Amino acid sequence: MREEHEYLSLYDYLGKAAGGELGIQVKKYADENNIPSSQKHITQGGYDGKVLTYPKSFLELYFRDPYVGPTLGDIQDNDLPF
Repeated sequence: MREEHEYLSLYDYLGKAAGGELGIQVKKYADENNIPSSQKHITQGGYDGKVLTYPKSFLELYFRDPYVGPTLGDIQDNDLPF
């Protein structure tokens, strides 16, 4: 049985609006590293539309303290949980 992975928007993960520039950077990095994303529809704070979501494990790696834990380049493809 395949384990389901939690997908979060940047807002969900950070607890605040990420802004367009950070969103572009995260999307670019995810695309370059073949990280899957999905979309969800939200209505919040005057915004009504779709946002990208990413696996929580990817966001944890992306936003980690640079001195803690491996980078995606340090992890073999078969070590990733998605």
